[in-house]
Amino acid sequence: MATDTLPLSLSSYQLGRLDSFWAYDNEVTAPLHGFSSASDYYRRASAGRLVGDIELPTLILHAADDPFMPGDMFERLPTPSDAVRIEIASHGGHVGFVESRQGRLGSWMARRVCRQLQDWASVPRQLHVMTNRPG
Repeated sequence: MATDTLPLSLSSYQLGRLDSFWAYDNEVTAPLHGFSSASDYYRRASAGRLVGDIELPTLILHAADDPFMPGDMFERLPTPSDAVRIEIASHGGHVGFVESRQGRLGSWMARRVCRQLQDWASVPRQLHVMTNRPG
């Protein structure tokens, strides 16, 4: 375990009083990584504002019960491009997506991603052939 001190001017008491992710990000994450505040960090580090610009087929899986990102966050983002498929599961936590099948725990997310990859693989590719014609 590291014993070095963090380059922050917070006491252990102050760290213990941080009672939300936003408070922690504002006092720890943002200053450690060169952001002026948690709001600045969220604005500049989030890819959410780019979801409308995605060109490659993309599956975004999210859980309504994710403790880090609210289930309604996509309502506050730009409309996704046609290449994006967003699925919001009622349960899954923060990248958990554990399921019980036939009495065994497994990864629903791994199964879902595998199915999506199979779906994409079954779509015929459109070939764009450039021809050089003398002219």
